[in-house]
Amino acid sequence: MDDERAPSQLQLGLGAAVRRFRESNLWTQADLGERIGVEQGSISRIEKGRIWPESEKLEALARAFGVPLHLLFEEAEKTTGESLSREAMRVARKWQNAPPHQREALSTILGLMPQSSPTPDDRTGTEG
Repeated sequence: MDDERAPSQLQLGLGAAVRRFRESNLWTQADLGERIGVEQGSISRIEKGRIWPESEKLEALARAFGVPLHLLFEEAEKTTGESLSREAMRVARKWQNAPPHQREALSTILGLMPQSSPTPDDRTGTEG
C-alpha cells in the first residue's frame, strides 16, 4: 500500500465506496483483506481514505466485489462530487481489459514513476 498522506476527496470517496461494497457483501474488513491479500488494518486505512491502494490491490478489490475497476472510481465520484479525468477513466477501463503480461509491464513502469499528488487540473483533465 502507498504511504499515508492527507486524504483527497477522491481518496475519501474511494474508501466510502469500498466500505459500501464490502458491507453489501456482508464481509468484515478481515474477510475482504483475506480476499485481496492484505491485513485488516490496510482495509481500514483504505476505507478511512488514509491510503490509496496500489494498482494491483485496486484490481483485486474490483475482482473481489465482482465489478469492473472503473466502477470503483465512479462510486467514489458519486460520494464526493470529485471526478477523475476522462483520460484516467479510459486508462482504468483499458487496464481492466489488458492481458496479465501487459498489466505486469504497466505496473513495473508505474512503479518507476515518481509519486505525486494530483493537481486540480489533473482531476479535471485541463492543462494549466
